[in-house]
Amino acid sequence: MFDFKVEKETGNKLYIQVFEGIKKMIENGKFERDEKLLTIRAASLALSVNSSTIVKAYDMLEKEGYLYKIVGSGCYVTAEKLPEKFHFEEEGDHRINYSQLDLGEVINFASATPSSELFPLGDFKDAINFVLERDGGEVFSYQDPKGYGPLREEISRYLNKKEIKTDNIQIVSGSQQAIDIIGKMLLKPGDKIIVEGPTYAGAVSSFKKAGAHIITIPLEKDGMDMKKLKFTLEKERDVKFIYTMMNYHNPTGICWSQRKKEKLLKIACKNNIFVVEDDCMSEIYYGENNPLSLKSIDEKEKVIYIKSFSKIFMPGLRLAFMALPKELIETAVSVKYMADISSSGLNQRAFHHYMKQGCIYSHLDSIRKIFAQRYTYMKEEIKKIPQLKIVYEAEGGLFFWLKIPEWMDSEKFYNLALKRGVSFLPGRVFYQKNDLSPYLRISFAGVDENEIKTGMRYFREAFEEYLGKRKPKLPLL
Repeated sequence: MFDFKVEKETGNKLYIQVFEGIKKMIENGKFERDEKLLTIRAASLALSVNSSTIVKAYDMLEKEGYLYKIVGSGCYVTAEKLPEKFHFEEEGDHRINYSQLDLGEVINFASATPSSELFPLGDFKDAINFVLERDGGEVFSYQDPKGYGPLREEISRYLNKKEIKTDNIQIVSGSQQAIDIIGKMLLKPGDKIIVEGPTYAGAVSSFKKAGAHIITIPLEKDGMDMKKLKFTLEKERDVKFIYTMMNYHNPTGICWSQRKKEKLLKIACKNNIFVVEDDCMSEIYYGENNPLSLKSIDEKEKVIYIKSFSKIFMPGLRLAFMALPKELIETAVSVKYMADISSSGLNQRAFHHYMKQGCIYSHLDSIRKIFAQRYTYMKEEIKKIPQLKIVYEAEGGLFFWLKIPEWMDSEKFYNLALKRGVSFLPGRVFYQKNDLSPYLRISFAGVDENEIKTGMRYFREAFEEYLGKRKPKLPLL
């Protein structure tokens, strides 16, 4: 199959030689589109190199878009070359880094990570000590790739309280890993998916790395523009899935109406496509009722539900889960195993004990009250700047989606605000085209009321500075 040899005496790294050799063959049309390459073992024998050399070379070819992998099947040629529209972004893409920068003394309205003083350290320390005493060294062994059994059972009971009935639980190391797993399970280069506009940049970046072509449907105050969604699906009949954040959406804060949730599910069933429901905020509500998820009405098993504990518990724990349709669970286990074998046994067992004792519910009650106070306080501060508009009045979540005057550039404003001592997220972070945007997101997750007051003063000063720099229009003669 391969028409080149690996020269071991040249000093060039062997996996680079394999990568370049296969890449050249693909570009010269020596393979058909979707043609299967040799297995790792067969390729290592054919080229007289170690299997690890082939693994590295295949990984590089996948990253560059020359091949795609199907779990349990093998590696396949994408095409002679990917079109320009399939742009594989590096993890350091500047558009998703604003909230992860080391901002020093800057007041951080960019990050939606909760303040560390809200973490339930005492109760969780007790849970860790309990499982160490009970299970000993077993907590540090590899766990079931599907997840620690008792934790999955406890999560099923937790979901029952949210009216979600399922036992098909896959534990993952954070919601970002869940998104990556979904991309590897369902996508190959050139596949189309639908997302909301605006949406979470981390998900878009991951799906692009899997080679997906992203189609954006605008958001309205109660969910996606359903007319445009239906029109798009009539035109694009090979869409793989729809990615959405229905409850306290990131970045807008909106909740989908029940009518639109039901309509979306009908559309998904009619078109035989999955809906990926990313839920990291639904527990952070400020009214009486916890909004129901799409998964709670998923009778046809079309919803892949992702729940992260980062925003409602402790982000560094790196625990999340997927509730999957039955047809996907075994594939998900395989992809998870290939990613990192299993999530931390200590974290899973300690969190199971923490949940079983009912501590999670008292913790949620506590942080909801704190976040509700911060929400109210920040909203009053925003209203002191008349040129700012709160686009949607959220009833939960951890941020505000704001609109500034159309002629302003939120990224230039970001730089002014940063010099003053406060950060936020420019609107272009959440859009596909990366155009200039009159929108921005500010979060109160990691700041107390004093920091909100000081940060909003800096914000107001930066705003006034920007307005002062605008050149007045000359009168018409």
